[in-house]
Amino acid sequence: MKRKYQIVTSWVFITGLLGCCRAGDSDSGTITLEAQPTIVATNQIVTLKATVLKKDKSAASGVSVTFNPGGKAVTDSTGAAKISNISWTSVGQKPCTASAGVDYNPNPASTTVDVYKADFVAVSDEPQSPDTGLTDNRNGTVTITVEGIADPSVLSFSFLATPVAQGRLINKKGTKISFISTQKALVWRTSETYWYGSLPDKSCEGDRNAYRFVLTVNGNYIVSKEYPMVWPFEAPLMVPSVSDQSLTKIHEPEPVPGIANWYRCLIEFGDFTKSAQIIGLPTSDQYSDETAKEESFHVSQWKGEVPDDKGGQSDCFTAKGIKWWINWVGTGPWYVFGHTADEAKALAMEKVITAEFKEDKISWDIFKADRGYMELKAKEHAGYNAAFTYHCMYESTYGPNPVNHHHPAY
Repeated sequence: MKRKYQIVTSWVFITGLLGCCRAGDSDSGTITLEAQPTIVATNQIVTLKATVLKKDKSAASGVSVTFNPGGKAVTDSTGAAKISNISWTSVGQKPCTASAGVDYNPNPASTTVDVYKADFVAVSDEPQSPDTGLTDNRNGTVTITVEGIADPSVLSFSFLATPVAQGRLINKKGTKISFISTQKALVWRTSETYWYGSLPDKSCEGDRNAYRFVLTVNGNYIVSKEYPMVWPFEAPLMVPSVSDQSLTKIHEPEPVPGIANWYRCLIEFGDFTKSAQIIGLPTSDQYSDETAKEESFHVSQWKGEVPDDKGGQSDCFTAKGIKWWINWVGTGPWYVFGHTADEAKALAMEKVITAEFKEDKISWDIFKADRGYMELKAKEHAGYNAAFTYHCMYESTYGPNPVNHHHPAY
């Protein structure tokens, strides 16, 4: 009896060992799952590949594989893998599984895919630039935003900018925009470069001067945006000034030779003194040389140092104009007479003061009326790009061919 009990005990023990082998992994095939790529943008295709092998590591052909998330499954050329192409519209870490039944691992194979969404915005570093545009030859800051990935450094970024050609290009020094990465992975700078402008028939519209910025992430995800280019916010200005009185000299009265009780004052007519200063000249944009040349020409126009057909104001604030208001023409000499010395002096002063007032007023009126003509001629003198700004800034007010006004004394 004792010997029989021992045999039964041994048989039961062995049977238990055999049962464990059937249910364990050593008797099962294997299934593995991989995703390509593992980091994708929204709506980008991911390939899930499930490799199924028998216990002896040979390919398990004809095995049904279930994917989660589901997708169209096909068998590859080896017959050992099932492939499903899927995508996501939301961001975050997405779990993926594949199972081939209890004969191939009791638990599904699993992996994860990180889904992100990227965007960017470019802003001019010019403080006065409009929010919707970048500024000609000024740095801009490009900020990238990434959702769905905690560490954006796993992504690679590249930028490209191309001009959106509309109208006639008037490039001065080229159109290339380079992008410079900073110490912050998601912050880039644009180079101080030279954009381009187009020349419409009558006016300048911001959306005619644009660049298309293209951000590429990981070599395959593209974000494209168009940004208008605006002129730099520079305020160069020639500030004219003129003396309160002219250089006209009224001499002390003297008796008229040969006539008793009759006095005269000699008047020597002189021009007003005109001066000017230039303020707000740009120093860093591509038109700085042209702008300086233009404003310097405005000074010459104001002082009458260039011909009238170039916008010169040589017929304003002049001795000839003062005489004209007194109804005097010719070379003189010019005297004012009176019965007394004081009367002659007072009459001379009255004539000069009244004539100076009228000359000052009409000269300023002519200067203001000639604004369009002066701008056009100065910009033509400064160069083509400067002349282009006349079309943008003044043509709607003064017309394409503004009028050159003249003093009635000339």
